[in-house]
Amino acid sequence: MRTFTMRSTIGVGLPGKLTLAAGLISIALLIAAGCDSNSRDHGLMRRPDMSGMAAKGPIANADVSVDVKLQNEATVNFANVTTDANGHFTVSGAIPDGVVTVKASGGSYVDESTGTTVNLTSNQSIRAKVNWNASTNANIAVTPLTEAAVVRAEALVDLGWSEADAAAQANAEISAYFGVDIVHTMPADPTDAGSSTRAEAEIDYGIILAGITQLNVELGGNSEDAMLLVELIAKDISDSEVDGEEDGEVLLFLGANLPSDSASHGLLRAIANFEAGPRNQGFSLSGQANAKLNASANAGGLADHFAGIYGKTAFSSVAESSIHARVVPEDGGESAFFGETRSNAKGYFSIGVTVPEGVIEATSSGGFYIDQATSQIVQLESTDSLRARLRYDSETSADLSARIMVTPLTEIAVARADALIEAGLTASDATVQANSEVSEYFGVEIVGTLPADTIHASTHSRTEAEVDYGMILSGFSQLNADLGGQPSDLKVLIELIAEDFADGMIDAKADGEAQIFLGATLPVDAGGEALINAIATFEASSRNAGFSLSMATEAALNAGAEANCLPNVHVSFEGDVSFCGPVLGATVDVRVISGAQTITVGTASTDSSGHFSVQGEFPYGVLQVESTGGAYIDHATGDSVALSLVESFRAEIACTASTSTAISGEIAVTPLTTFAAARADALVLLGSARAEAVTKANAEISAYFGVDITGVMPANPTDSGASASTQAELDYGLIIAGISQLNLDLGGDAEDSKMLVGLIALDLADGTVDGKASGTSLPFLGVDLTADAAGEALISAIASFEAGTRNAGFSLSSETSATLSASAAADVLPDVFP
Repeated sequence: MRTFTMRSTIGVGLPGKLTLAAGLISIALLIAAGCDSNSRDHGLMRRPDMSGMAAKGPIANADVSVDVKLQNEATVNFANVTTDANGHFTVSGAIPDGVVTVKASGGSYVDESTGTTVNLTSNQSIRAKVNWNASTNANIAVTPLTEAAVVRAEALVDLGWSEADAAAQANAEISAYFGVDIVHTMPADPTDAGSSTRAEAEIDYGIILAGITQLNVELGGNSEDAMLLVELIAKDISDSEVDGEEDGEVLLFLGANLPSDSASHGLLRAIANFEAGPRNQGFSLSGQANAKLNASANAGGLADHFAGIYGKTAFSSVAESSIHARVVPEDGGESAFFGETRSNAKGYFSIGVTVPEGVIEATSSGGFYIDQATSQIVQLESTDSLRARLRYDSETSADLSARIMVTPLTEIAVARADALIEAGLTASDATVQANSEVSEYFGVEIVGTLPADTIHASTHSRTEAEVDYGMILSGFSQLNADLGGQPSDLKVLIELIAEDFADGMIDAKADGEAQIFLGATLPVDAGGEALINAIATFEASSRNAGFSLSMATEAALNAGAEANCLPNVHVSFEGDVSFCGPVLGATVDVRVISGAQTITVGTASTDSSGHFSVQGEFPYGVLQVESTGGAYIDHATGDSVALSLVESFRAEIACTASTSTAISGEIAVTPLTTFAAARADALVLLGSARAEAVTKANAEISAYFGVDITGVMPANPTDSGASASTQAELDYGLIIAGISQLNLDLGGDAEDSKMLVGLIALDLADGTVDGKASGTSLPFLGVDLTADAAGEALISAIASFEAGTRNAGFSLSSETSATLSASAAADVLPDVFP
């Protein structure tokens, strides 16, 4: 049996679940009432007669029916009475325990705004619904606001709530929204000067009802149209969002869209206009009620009165899916179940339990939806699920509720969060970061934004963000079709893309392995350019109801696709700094160049082996690692050389699929990475984007020297312990040692190596290896740098070092030797990216 913990936000008691004792008392009361009309003499509590009022203004001669849904689910008609001239009615007798619906039909009332008498038909009615037992307040108002609560309760029942829980929750929500106890307060008539003796709450209630009639007039309605407006406002509020829509569909009033603020700021304006009008007998909304209604209007709905989680599940809207809510522990272990429901026909759901603090996970399983690209109905298996997570803290959250959408984008964020948890983050930090990353990548807040249904024109009143969200989901559907998938294959595609995004890189790989979709390799840009193209295809299709992606969201998606990674990727940076030997005590600054911004994300110092480690967040852009200061033992001479704080060298990496290993692992900072950084600077001056320039420069220098300059950590060839290193690491170390030896061969002291590295960087920057910078000779120790300093002269220097006493017995591999010889013969950097 599902149980709910209800939390009221107004000063009225809500009836709880009936206990066994209360049930026995109810049975005893029924027996006593049937056997003896003087049941009070038996010592039992006798229910009072029900009395109440039907008011639009006061409705005279209305037929009032009282129906009771008993605990055995049977519904019985208990009484039928008629209101008097002032809208009052009385129901005598012991009404049995259950959910009581009081319905007022027909009758007539005087329109508060116009003074026109409105005769209602028997089909025009308003209702109130209340949990009735011996302790229930017997005064029941039946008004447009209680009608709104009944419609809201019906919506909650559609979402899986019991009728009793739904009635209690809806009455509490609507009462809190309007700032008055809608069920047990009898509204005063503000057109009657005699109402001056009525309580403040009763006057407030009457003023609000008069505001509805005034709103009807201002929207162009006749007095007879006010009941239609009441019906529409009830439908608007029923989905908890006060936006002129019911579950995302526009409501029409007199041939036009119902204004989105009809039940909020529009109503407040109408109330003020009624107060200033001639029909009002000097009454006004109390300061407390006015403040409450203003706060509710600014909140845009019932969310801050709802104790629970609510939202929508969508591939497009997923109907009749099972929704399970859990709390994820901080270590990411097994989650704890705390609530369940099902989505309605439009994908909306709510679970009326007290929201626990921590990481909330909502999972949608099964159900069916309409594929956006093909219009086919897709039936989901119980094992087909989408997830969403949200960090909830009652102290920092604005309300008692948690709004949470469950979509492919939130599923991507959950997969990313799981990867971050495995990397050592807490579930809270991982959830916040993953939601932020995926939201920024796609250009829309993924958890709190309600996706619009882009195949229905009725959603044209939705916000730009909601439309953008819907267009992105439609894009996934179109992408699936573009890749040859059937509508039922979309869930597999989403799963693969979620796995792809988990490591922060968008490269169609999971744990380094290419992903397979429908027997073929998933395109590397499935989560990037291919998705953008699919959105454009959907926009141009007949299935689209006239929507398009906003420029801001399109720009965000393009930026993410170009970077091929999520923004703010949290990783551990570590690596080795080696100049002409491992650098001890250097300061390593890790920065990100993102557009015009340069952001420092971490700083560290190198140890005796030149190693460093930095924790930080990596926004998409170019990662720059700069080393300054420190000291090293020169490979060729054995001299100790100190580096000043103005002498620095760099390594740079663009956040792309080809560099994902380096970003998630180690980064070398050496003379060769300094060459690449200088080359990238030159390419930027020639008009290349920074990320593109860095990627090209790293590839060119790596290809020229025959070693991965950023991803391989150079070994120290003067240390016999380097025998445990890989051949690639030894080759890298020997090339660096060759630069040290070249400096010596050219007549330099150990201190001069720094100058030589700078000159070679200038030589290579223009892409031609000729000892010149853009045709200008480069002087080294009073003479021009030799044309082959970075070519044949370097190869000879490496050979000299290998034969020298400082080498611990290592030699360049034949493969790297051949690559370097070929590069030297070409005298240009390889054109890796034409």
